[in-house]
Amino acid sequence: MRERWKVHRGWIKVRLAVDVKTKEIVATEFTDEGRRIEAPLGDGAFDRGEIFDHLQQKEIQPVIKTQSNSNTKARGSPARAKAVREMKDLGYQS
Repeated sequence: MRERWKVHRGWIKVRLAVDVKTKEIVATEFTDEGRRIEAPLGDGAFDRGEIFDHLQQKEIQPVIKTQSNSNTKARGSPARAKAVREMKDLGYQS
């Protein structure tokens, strides 16, 4: 269809496996039309400590926009606190 109609839209598939009892993310996979994505990008909806912790555990570099008023103290998620400090050091322009 792409070749015929010159359509360049693609898709990204996100697969999450969640433990229904603990609500913990136990596995993730991100693919872009069949290719594995090494560094997933996320907007503010993904700014949650458990997501940062899971990505750190899987040794995946998170590229997630944190809230501008986020606290740099580690309150349960050192990985998220580190990302907030990096964002504050680098700055963010919307």
